[in-house]
Formats: sequence, C-alpha cells, structure tokens
Amino acid sequence: MTVVKECGTLEDAWMAKNLLENEGIPADILDEALASTAPYLLNSSGIRVAVADEDAAAARQHLGLPPLSETARNRRQTVPGWLVFAIVVTAVISLFVVGVSQNRSGGRSAALKQEYDRNGDGRIDKRIESTSNGNPALVFRDDNYDGRWDTREEYENGERVRSQRDLDLDGTFDSVTIWKNDLPVTTTVTPGGSGFPLIRYDYKNGNPDTRWEDDDRDGAWNTCISYDAMGRETGRKSLR
Repeated sequence: MTVVKECGTLEDAWMAKNLLENEGIPADILDEALASTAPYLLNSSGIRVAVADEDAAAARQHLGLPPLSETARNRRQTVPGWLVFAIVVTAVISLFVVGVSQNRSGGRSAALKQEYDRNGDGRIDKRIESTSNGNPALVFRDDNYDGRWDTREEYENGERVRSQRDLDLDGTFDSVTIWKNDLPVTTTVTPGGSGFPLIRYDYKNGNPDTRWEDDDRDGAWNTCISYDAMGRETGRKSLR
C-alpha cells in the first residue's frame, strides 16, 4: 500500500478516506486505533491514509495533492542540525524578551506570537498566537508548504473549540469543525467557503456517527448515512 496523505486529526483522515471511497478508491486509515486510544504515541508524520499502490496517483489527484514523486523528493530534504539549533535558540530568546516586556509593562503587552519554519524553506508554516497568560488562542498551519494556511484552530481557555480546513488546498477554508472537550462534535464541508453545505458529519465520542449529504446544495439534505463505532457504514437513507 502507499500512504497518500498524513493528517493532523482523525476526523481529517476520515474525510480523506470518505472522499476517496466516494470516488471508487478503497482507502485505509493506518493509525486509526492508535489515534483513538493513545494519540501522544503518534510520530510527527500524523495519521496516515493509504491506498493500493496502483491507486496512489489517482488518490493524490482527488485529494488535491502533488504527484507522489514530487512529495518524495521534498521529504528527502532534511533540516540541517545547525538550523534546528538556531531556531530553538531564537525561540527561547524571544520568549525571554516577551516575558521581560510583560513584566515591565505590568502584563499589559500584546499577546505572544510564535512562528515556525518546520521544513526549513525560509517561509513560516506554523503560527501560534497566545493570550497574555500563555494559553493558545489561534493556531495556523501550512501543511503542504505552499505559503497559504491549510488549518486555522481557535481556542478558549486553552481548549480547542473550532477549527477550519482548506480541504482542496485552493486558499479558501471550506471545512468547519466544532469541538468540545478536545473531541469533534460536528463538521460542515462547504466547497468554496460559501453557500449551502455539501456535507455534514456528526460525531459520537469523537467518531463519525452520521453523514448528511446535499449533492445539489439546495439547502435540503438528500442522503443520510450512519456508521458504527468502528467507522463501518450501517445504514443509508435517501431523503428526497
């Protein structure tokens, strides 16, 4: 099998899997059990979505990703050790300077902003904006390193409450997920970011429970699909 996408969250992996299977391409989530029970054990690659070797090219095309050969070349470009050290030192100095500034101003300074270049290409691909007490408020990620944000996450009191994704990597957020207790509650997919939704996922205990589809995007759901706790389809009902 060939890994065609590495996702930051389990719901993103499920959306990629469902998108591929709707196109007739069987897909597997290789790290699903680990992501559900012990996500802290996952490595930096994230949650992997894989397909048969012969389907890899078509799958990446449907997911809006570059050809596998190009991705493989990019992954062989490792970050030099000296650059990692320099980034760490810079981050520590920045935190110290911000802390001193806050103390001198009585804690009235602006929220802390941390920026990272994870692949060493000279462009910022992750940004964390924190409140004055150190809790994250906004997190942005550019996971395909094209210079545009792919993910935007909002936090309240350090807890993720809302996230947006650019599923087709066209520069527009078209997926919105609502979170509670760090588990997804519902995800709405709206191509282009405006108009009536195309798909809505409802979750139970963080796992997909129901999928609603409005193929003609007229504001009325056409299909309702149910899943069990293992992600297997258990029912499909037409609402037309």
